[in-house]
Amino acid sequence: MPNALKLNNIDFERLFFPKSIGIIGVSPDMRGGTFFIRCMRGKFKGPIYLFNPKLAGQELYGYKIYSSILDIEEPIDYVILAIPARLC
Repeated sequence: MPNALKLNNIDFERLFFPKSIGIIGVSPDMRGGTFFIRCMRGKFKGPIYLFNPKLAGQELYGYKIYSSILDIEEPIDYVILAIPARLC
C-alpha cells in the first residue's frame, strides 16, 4: 500500500510528553476551566497558553488569556479544544 500511513515514521513524543499546552476556549466555568485546572494540579512543568477571544487580556489563576493561537510565537505541542461542538 503506497499511500498507507507508516506508523513507524510518526513521532508520538509531543503527543504523549508535550513540552507546552494550549487550551482553546478556556473559561472560569467548569467546561472550559476543567482541563486547565487539571494541568495545574497535575504539576505540568511546561508553559500553558490559554485562549478565548471573549476573555482576551484577562488572567485566570495568574495565566494570561490570549485572543488567538496566532498571538503565540513559540510552538505549542498539544492543544485542547474546550469549546462546544456546534462551534467546531
